[in-house]
This record gives sequence, structure tokens and C-alpha cells, in this order.
Amino acid sequence: MIFGSTGRVPGGLCALGGTGFVIFAQAKGAAKLIARQAGKRFVALALKKAGSRLAGKLFLNSKAWVKAFEHVAEHFSVKALASKASHSVFTTAFRSKPAVEKLIRQALKGPTKKYISRLTIGGDAIGRPCVVIEKEFAEVIGETFKKVGAEIVKQEGGDCKWLRIVVDITGRPITAFPFKP
Repeated sequence: MIFGSTGRVPGGLCALGGTGFVIFAQAKGAAKLIARQAGKRFVALALKKAGSRLAGKLFLNSKAWVKAFEHVAEHFSVKALASKASHSVFTTAFRSKPAVEKLIRQALKGPTKKYISRLTIGGDAIGRPCVVIEKEFAEVIGETFKKVGAEIVKQEGGDCKWLRIVVDITGRPITAFPFKP
């Protein structure tokens, strides 16, 4: 993979993999800054290897995956909505560790897109660099809820068919959750 081999794309740089799969580096300039700080070759390697490194950690049930699953499990109920404006929750069929692992494996086999970003802290992308892997599924895998006063209601059109997987640039899993673009 050659980072930046296809030039500029709206929102950042891109890399062209050996299969012709274009990987977008987005997040409004964050990708450029990360590439400058960490090095273009390192960023390209992180994008290329993130999926296989995560798959290895899932297979081994590593400490990193066990820790990341604690955050994934927050997306099994709306309890985390207490401190957020909106929150996505997996549908009942995907509210277990084996079901989420199966979704992640499917996403890693054929991601819709991969890009480099930064972890969010308080909703702002200011944390350490990470790789985001996204996959669109044919079926609904989650729902989005919001708080209206003291009530929790499902957002109109809140069915989620996308899975976002976040790993750090070394391939250590951070989280995975359903979302609606």
C-alpha cells in the first residue's frame, strides 16, 4: 500500500491498496496532521494491518479485547444515555459477545471504508490516533435513542445498518458500535 498514491480526495488523503480498495483518511485535517506526526509509512501500515491485528486479538480473547468489550457492552442498553444526548444500541439479536464478535469478523472481511482519525474525548476528536473501520450491513443491527426531557425515545429513522469499529494504530481494539451515517 502506498499512502497518498491516488492524491487528494475531499476531506483528506487516501491510499490505494493492492486490490484497488481506496482507503480514505478523513476527519478534517486530522489525517494530515497524524501522517505528519507519525509518518506516512506508519499510518499506511496502521490502515493496512488494523483489521488483521484486531482479528488476532478477537481469536485469542486477549486482555485488550476483554477491556474493549466492556465499552461495547454499553451499547446493549440505553443506560449510557444518561450522560449523552443520543446513544446507539444493538438490536436484541446482537446483544451478546459471540454475536458482536461475528459482526466484527464480517466487517473485517469486507469493510466499506477505513480511515485514520483521533479518539474522541468529550465529543471532540483530540485523543490519540486511531483507525476507524466501518461496514454497512443489509439488516438493521442497532437503533438510535435520544433524551427528550426525562424520557428516552427512539429517534425517527434511527435504525442503524452500519457498524463502526475503532482500534488504535497498533491494532488494539477500543470499541465497536452501531451507527447511522
